[in-house]
Amino acid sequence: MHRRFLLFLLMVMTALNSRAAQDSLNDPQVARQLEVSVPQLHSLRDQYNLTNDQLLNMPAGQFQVLVTDLSHPGFRRHVEEQNFRALKMMDEHGHIPPDGLLRALEHRHHHVKTENDLSPGVPDPSTNEPDFGFPGPLIAGIQTNSWTWLGPGNIGGRVRAILPHPTATNILWCGGVDGGIWKTTNSGAAWFPLNDFIGNLAVASLAMDPTNANVLFAGTGEGTYNLDAIRGAGIFKSIDGGSNWFQLSVTASASFQYVSRLALDPNNGQTILAATRSGIWRSTNGGTNWNQRLTTEVLCIAFNPADSTQAIASGYNGHTFYSIDGGQSWVAATGIPAVSGFVVDRVELAYSSSNPTIVYASVDNSSGQVYRSLDGGHTYALRNTGNNYLSSQGWYDNVVWADPINTNTVLVGGTMSGAALTVARPLPTLAATAEASTRISTL
Repeated sequence: MHRRFLLFLLMVMTALNSRAAQDSLNDPQVARQLEVSVPQLHSLRDQYNLTNDQLLNMPAGQFQVLVTDLSHPGFRRHVEEQNFRALKMMDEHGHIPPDGLLRALEHRHHHVKTENDLSPGVPDPSTNEPDFGFPGPLIAGIQTNSWTWLGPGNIGGRVRAILPHPTATNILWCGGVDGGIWKTTNSGAAWFPLNDFIGNLAVASLAMDPTNANVLFAGTGEGTYNLDAIRGAGIFKSIDGGSNWFQLSVTASASFQYVSRLALDPNNGQTILAATRSGIWRSTNGGTNWNQRLTTEVLCIAFNPADSTQAIASGYNGHTFYSIDGGQSWVAATGIPAVSGFVVDRVELAYSSSNPTIVYASVDNSSGQVYRSLDGGHTYALRNTGNNYLSSQGWYDNVVWADPINTNTVLVGGTMSGAALTVARPLPTLAATAEASTRISTL
């Protein structure tokens, strides 16, 4: 025990002596050790509020980042990364063709079929539903079921679209904003990709023809302005339940590079509304042709489930709209304050299925506010505030869902794991305290 104490004391004294030696170094000596000039040393201390001792003990990689930032004022890495990525996609005229990836894929397929200088492509496994638990086909000499997933499981891709089958509850589709379209046939216990070669894997929205569950639509492009958002390539359509997809040719344009939401007429699968960064677009022939009906950027759009002449839409800056002619024309709703600025005050909307005159709105204001409309989305009134369910990221993490049976229950989601608001009558205008008759519980 005595020997251990002496060893510990020796280590402490050595550390203290080292620290004293560092503290006794003058600026030229510190600059020499750090391999910078004395003026650079002074600038590093002043700009980052650091001492000589902190600079000397900083990891080499972190210190080099500070030196680089100091030498290149105004240099923004994320912006430069995006510019470089865009430069790689430009043609010789400096343009980025919106259907470039799709045309490159078609060119490759043609090249494989007509030339023998490339290895023949293997059959697309996405057209076959795997029989879980049994050996799968050999792909590139590797038996897919002989591998065990090891992770990581904490950094999965972002999923912005989930679509359930209307009658077969074990079947669902989901869309990843950088991972394409996936399907499950066992209620989510296992998922498999449908097609990794549809021309664009930035799937932000999915929708189904209400009259034919095999007809699916996928809107591409994540339109929320996050730095890692991937640009889309229009709207894709499947007529065989998602095994094969083709691009709706009219949407291969800049107007459809960010399709945030799709809505189909509940009584007529030929009428489609698309919420895009360029505004609202409408098709009356299953997506073959489109007409622009609003030029304001929109993120959310929905048909009234009981009356397809009624529709609602919303976006940033408190923008909310309603239509009474099936989406042909749009009127600005009232009640939700308009907030100026870039990517602020995002609004998400949801009809109450059992009573579509009731519409709930989740608003990115004051870290999350809930509004309600009693006239089908024409006017809104504040119902709940002060619960911080969106925190500072409601511009991206913001969703609302109304209970299809109980019109007084609404779910909102943001940066919390989820919150359920059960509304008791009469509901106070503001329900933000434990004493109010709104019960808020974390799921």
